[in-house]
Amino acid sequence: MSPRTSDVAAAAGVGVTGVGTWSREPGTVTCRASAVPPGADAPFVIISESHVSGVPTEWEPHTHPLHELVWVHGGTLVSRVADRVFTVSEGQGLWMPAGVVHGGRLTAGVAFHDAFFAPERTPVAFDGPTAIEMTPLLESLLTHLVRTDLDAAARARAESVVFDVLLPSERQLALQLPGDARIDVIAETLLEDPADPRSLWEGWTVSAEDAVASGFAPLRPPLTREGPGAGGPGAGYVRWLVAEDVAEPAYYRQSTGFTCAAVTALVARAQAGAERWESLDRAAELTFWRDATNFPACEPVGLGVAVRRRWPTATVEVFLDTDEPVLLDHLSGSEREWRAVLQQASRADARRTGVPVDGRRLSLAELREAVGRRERQVLLLVSLTTMQGFDVPHWVLCHGVVPGAVVLEDPWCNAAAGESWVDAHLLPVPDASLDAMSLLGEDRVRGAVLIGPG
Repeated sequence: MSPRTSDVAAAAGVGVTGVGTWSREPGTVTCRASAVPPGADAPFVIISESHVSGVPTEWEPHTHPLHELVWVHGGTLVSRVADRVFTVSEGQGLWMPAGVVHGGRLTAGVAFHDAFFAPERTPVAFDGPTAIEMTPLLESLLTHLVRTDLDAAARARAESVVFDVLLPSERQLALQLPGDARIDVIAETLLEDPADPRSLWEGWTVSAEDAVASGFAPLRPPLTREGPGAGGPGAGYVRWLVAEDVAEPAYYRQSTGFTCAAVTALVARAQAGAERWESLDRAAELTFWRDATNFPACEPVGLGVAVRRRWPTATVEVFLDTDEPVLLDHLSGSEREWRAVLQQASRADARRTGVPVDGRRLSLAELREAVGRRERQVLLLVSLTTMQGFDVPHWVLCHGVVPGAVVLEDPWCNAAAGESWVDAHLLPVPDASLDAMSLLGEDRVRGAVLIGPG
């Protein structure tokens, strides 16, 4: 899944009455569901079955001639019926009446359970798809009915108790789509990735009045409005879907293809009050890059030393889980050798200026803790493979956390791909995605520079 969000907003008025969220995972397998389970050719009242999904799975819309009850362990199931989306997590089940067209999505590694009920022999009825309270007793009975060695009397006794304890949940799981063609597409996009806890709206598709009326707040205007790739809407809007207070920096787009480290450092210090926002310009960007570069990339230790030189009172710590030169896999011979010499010089400079270089790999938990306490900002080295489709090292600023995601400022937006500054601003990246995309090179190392007060 690309963490880069679409430039659309979540629909106003969408009410989530269920619990849990689910996002389509990479490698999702699409399949057709069987109309009836094995064993349905013989007389029955309830047929139960279960399996563990090794891969994320999506079922195309289908129907069953039988009532179906589904529940899961260790993940999430989503089912869609017309304009309603039901999110099923542990402790809840979903009753799907016979003949109702529905599709489903299941996360990988989930224990998926379902039970089919013969309509003509089922004494309970529900008006439509209904959330069911999956009590331990109900689950045990349905698991018991998976057995094929039960005699008719034992099976009948268990089935009768199932109907006694098959009760609707007080929490219903439906999300109602807006029903307005103008914003249904927005809700559809959000459903593709509901783990993303914010929504952005570009100003050229909405007026300020309509955006605010829909629950969006205006973004700070970007600092760069000229130069390659700096175009885009003059305004943007954000709507957070979680109760988290994430401070918003101004957006500054790097003016070259190689000054991402300089921009992230300057934005971090401006956000901390150590630089004036109006001082961020092309001259400041290139001057800082000149002090930090390994030509043309900036490696973590050299970047940390440059931060210390520029802001001597700031606390600076470098994390790099290798003693070897980095970002040189694409080079050989003398081109690699002289850059490696400069990286060793950067380590000597770090020792001389008191910049600690920690040889451990910074964990995502440590990163979240540092950023979440607002004690430090994290300049993180990532690969652009996931976000842009090409394997190039790139620096981003981690400056906020929300449940399940870290909020980034990405100084690069790809205008050729239809992106604008709104796409790269206040960008929440799921923890698992950030963990994967921040392991670089043949040795899968992680580089980060942590900057604290001062």
